[in-house]
Amino acid sequence: VLLYGLVVVVAIGATELLSRALGASADSFDPSDIALARSLGFVVVGGALLLLLGLWTHKRLRSDPHTENTAIYASYLTLTALTALLVSAFSLGPTLGNAADGYVNGRGISTVVVWGFVWLVHWTLTQRDLSQERNTPHLLLGSLVAVGFATTGFVFTFQAAANLAIAPSLVIGGSAPAATSAGFLIAGALIWVRYWVTHAQGLPRGPLWMLFTLPLGVGGGLALALGAGGLFLWKTLVWFLGVPGMQTAGQYFTATATQAALALAGLIIWWYFRTTLGERVSADHTSRRIYLYLMSGIGLLTAAVG
Repeated sequence: VLLYGLVVVVAIGATELLSRALGASADSFDPSDIALARSLGFVVVGGALLLLLGLWTHKRLRSDPHTENTAIYASYLTLTALTALLVSAFSLGPTLGNAADGYVNGRGISTVVVWGFVWLVHWTLTQRDLSQERNTPHLLLGSLVAVGFATTGFVFTFQAAANLAIAPSLVIGGSAPAATSAGFLIAGALIWVRYWVTHAQGLPRGPLWMLFTLPLGVGGGLALALGAGGLFLWKTLVWFLGVPGMQTAGQYFTATATQAALALAGLIIWWYFRTTLGERVSADHTSRRIYLYLMSGIGLLTAAVG
């Protein structure tokens, strides 16, 4: 800890000295020059440290092959790959939204490209160095990230389309919100194909795989569908049978588009994972019993809350 703390202090000091040498001096009045100089300083110093530590790590792995399957190395690759994946995916939506609004977001584009490259490097390392058992948490967590992004993108894209169809005069921001939502949906779809379709779906049906598909996939999808569907039905009944207030139909039902989209997304998630588990649930008595208990519990809880 002390060694790496010293390295960080030296790196920060070297970056500051280099940035001043490149033009980030106190007497400079151009903020862009200061930002560029400091960015170049971080690139030079950070790149040198990355090269040295990368070569040292590679040498250690070659000298001791058992190091490749240690929990520490697997945790590093998993956390770094998922962090880079999240940063790049989060930046894709706003970048597309700005592009639809006629603005080229250089920071957003560079974030997507650079962090996407970081993810690609660590994805390659996970496939090359980690065993299937060590790589399983990475693949399943990446699939969970894909479900989150795809669901978010689908919900907000559906909401934007519904609002445009129901009350176009109430839509604010032009096409930028729809493009941002589509960016999240595209990111989720790409991650899903890379992590689940081509890799995680074919993993052995162990405890982690069953935990992801049964409680999180089937159970989470059904809970989302029932919860959002109940709210949507309640709001609809209030309009026809209750007192909705002084709102027009367009104003009232634009607020329910999100609930309808969430209910539809939940049904899709539930159906997909139920189909994936179809043969396992039908053939294995324990899996079928857990599935039925889970579905019954979610239904009972939903009815009790209602």
